[in-house]
Amino acid sequence: REEKRRGAPAPRLGAGRPSPPERTAAAARHEQTAARLLHDPASPRRQHMAQQPPPPPLGAAATPQPGAPQTPPVGLSLPGAASLVEQLDKRLLVVLRDGRHLVGVMRSFDQFSNMVLEDTHERHVSGGLKHELPLGLYIVRGDNVVLLGEIDAEKEAASGLQDADLEDVREAALSEKGTVDWDFEDR
Repeated sequence: REEKRRGAPAPRLGAGRPSPPERTAAAARHEQTAARLLHDPASPRRQHMAQQPPPPPLGAAATPQPGAPQTPPVGLSLPGAASLVEQLDKRLLVVLRDGRHLVGVMRSFDQFSNMVLEDTHERHVSGGLKHELPLGLYIVRGDNVVLLGEIDAEKEAASGLQDADLEDVREAALSEKGTVDWDFEDR
């Protein structure tokens, strides 16, 4: 039995692969075909390359091709939460689903429109009176945001709203509730 084992040739690893000289010949044929296709002016690859303009040198600004569609510059129209980038480090008024109005400086946000507001106040306004309840650093879940807008400091100062206690603002809100006239038949 030992003679049969010793006499039989051991199976080679990679038995189906060509030997190194055959592999070299195959690689040479491949290189020749590739070179012929790249340098032959009638080859489809060469014709495609001839239709493409050469790339601009590194560091040079790309010039638009005549007839090419014009795309807006990056940063002007961003989808979804990415448009909040323009609101970073600005004073915002955020209206929440439960009716609260928060005023603060947006410091951060994520892809779900969750945001961090710094120096946040809850604002109550009614009857020309306003009261701001300080909250500090506030994290707002993006699902709760109904409306968000930047506050113009000049327009806010010129609004004529007077600072008042929270009780006075609530009383003004209660007194306004009775003054709404919904009678549309007298037109």
